[in-house]
Amino acid sequence: MYLSDFVRRLFPPLIIILVLPIVGCEGVGVVASSDPYVKLAQADDLLNHEGRVMQASRQLDEAIPIFEQKGDKAGLAKAYRLYGILARVGGTKDDPVILWLHRDEPIHPVAEELDNSDGYLKKALLLAKETNQLYLVANIEFLLGNNEVLRGKPLLACPYYDRTITDFAEAKKAQPKTELEAMPGVATPEQGFALAKKQAGCP
Repeated sequence: MYLSDFVRRLFPPLIIILVLPIVGCEGVGVVASSDPYVKLAQADDLLNHEGRVMQASRQLDEAIPIFEQKGDKAGLAKAYRLYGILARVGGTKDDPVILWLHRDEPIHPVAEELDNSDGYLKKALLLAKETNQLYLVANIEFLLGNNEVLRGKPLLACPYYDRTITDFAEAKKAQPKTELEAMPGVATPEQGFALAKKQAGCP
């Protein structure tokens, strides 16, 4: 479950470090597997914990065709969601200019990166709804709202945040026993949503 992203991605605390001539080391520590869910988990860890953009992109590039071949729409939803996050730092391009990310300061995506991110997130949202992944639906709505904040248009984030609150409540009602990751800085996801709305200036 990716609920830690509800708050972590509000203002992503990442510093961008430009590619240096050490690209050959990018594959170190990646476990070879033909299981797309293993690749997906590795991509999530590589991006969100290690900041290894290029290797995370490679894992997703390998996982998505397998999900497609198997007709696994639930897996595709998760993969496109992560692609949406990766796109914010140009990681979906053939020649990404970023290699390492560090979690100390916010990133500053350009308009093209945010547009690409929206495209992947909206694909993920449709698939998540189709496969009844309720928590994932709420998470993706939240990420789309965050993209509007990153564009400098925080009030456009408000409808996304409102849907996040509604979708999350429905998910919690339908799946009350789901264990959620603790999020830094807030006691509950609901508090995180309220904070996001407040910071965006939502009514």
